[in-house]
Amino acid sequence: MSSYFRSIQRLFGILAKCGVVGGLKLFFALRANAPSTTVNIPGSGKTLTLRPKTTDVSVFDQVFIHGLYSDFGPSDPHVIIDAGGHIGCSAISFALRFPHAKVVVLEPEASNFTLLTQNTAPFPNIVCIQSALWSRDGEVSILPDSTGSTWGHRAEEPQSTVVAGAVVNRSIRCTSMPSILREFNISTVDILKVDIEGAEAQVFGPGCEEWLGRVRSLVVEVHDRMYPGCSAVVEGALKDFSGEVRLLLE
Repeated sequence: MSSYFRSIQRLFGILAKCGVVGGLKLFFALRANAPSTTVNIPGSGKTLTLRPKTTDVSVFDQVFIHGLYSDFGPSDPHVIIDAGGHIGCSAISFALRFPHAKVVVLEPEASNFTLLTQNTAPFPNIVCIQSALWSRDGEVSILPDSTGSTWGHRAEEPQSTVVAGAVVNRSIRCTSMPSILREFNISTVDILKVDIEGAEAQVFGPGCEEWLGRVRSLVVEVHDRMYPGCSAVVEGALKDFSGEVRLLLE
């Protein structure tokens, strides 16, 4: 689909959600020629800062215009974990829908994390952690998506590169699910959202049975484009899972 038709599709979606005046204002704000812009979150009275003409706009569309998570999960969650929080769209959508739930958000990439903390600051029930979700605690390397997206930064086992003759290790903290549960004294996760660019193969690999039984519902985006076989790993881990499951294909 061409960028022109995507823009037309976005415009009609926004108009349907926000009405003519509010929709046009939001549409042109999302297309601003600036490093960042602040937009209104439809129906909330809240605002969010994003980077126009990047994949931030696509995430905003998916979550706030098309309601990607609006019908998912139990009606009475107390604890929500959002792994792969990006700039905060999904965490804010959960916080708006469930204002009394604690929302723990993990995001490893520095520029995304800066926007995440800024955008979620008005929500006292959101806690942000700069970390990748992984199968263990420690460090991983963070690598950009080859497509240049802001959401596609992915974690891999630590590796070093040589830049201008110097060895550079782009490592960042990684955290396992059992450690998150211990750190926040969580007995039950009511909603687990996982969008971690292929690292789901690590998180749902051997050992996930240690914590999976404490999750009531989960929504996972699988990324076979980045790591072939991710979906098979996740589906295998969830074959006996009794809670609500939604798998999203990238």
